[in-house]
Amino acid sequence: MRHRYHQIAQRAQIGFVAIHLYSNISTAYQRNQNRDISKRVSNSSIENIYLKYELSHDEFLINTTDRGLTTEHLHRILQRIEQACNEPEQQINMIDEEQRRIATEINEQNMIYQIDQKLRKFISKYLKEQFSSNDKFQIV
Repeated sequence: MRHRYHQIAQRAQIGFVAIHLYSNISTAYQRNQNRDISKRVSNSSIENIYLKYELSHDEFLINTTDRGLTTEHLHRILQRIEQACNEPEQQINMIDEEQRRIATEINEQNMIYQIDQKLRKFISKYLKEQFSSNDKFQIV
């Protein structure tokens, strides 16, 4: 998904930065336990994120495992944001045809999914209205 944002920034020739705050999984468990009970997430959710989350080498990573988020980290983040603002993304004129095909396919699948969800919602609402207003469907 971040790749899409990067592409949008390139097309609009605006700055883009992805900043990742990282901590190891045991620290994540510990910090989760220190949260208010209503704001905690399940351990399986934390594990799922760790299994699926991938960082590429060009992204801005801040390791918060040992000291948490410090003023030094905030200073580095602000510098990186300033750099992104001052150095907008350059548009890549040559886009790989395979990447273009994959992006188009993803967009088509996403559109079909969204249409499907809206149709399901509409049909569900329509059926509820019909069942509630029609005597034939009332349970006696």
